[in-house]
Amino acid sequence: MNNSFELDTLQSLYKLFLFATRRIIACRAVPLRRSRR
Repeated sequence: MNNSFELDTLQSLYKLFLFATRRIIACRAVPLRRSRR
């Protein structure tokens, strides 16, 4: 297997992981902010 292919796949998976975590954090942060106020 080519190293470039592996790196590309890892990068895409990493980006998806960051995007998913950001969405989850945002969804969980909204109710906390509303409850505080």
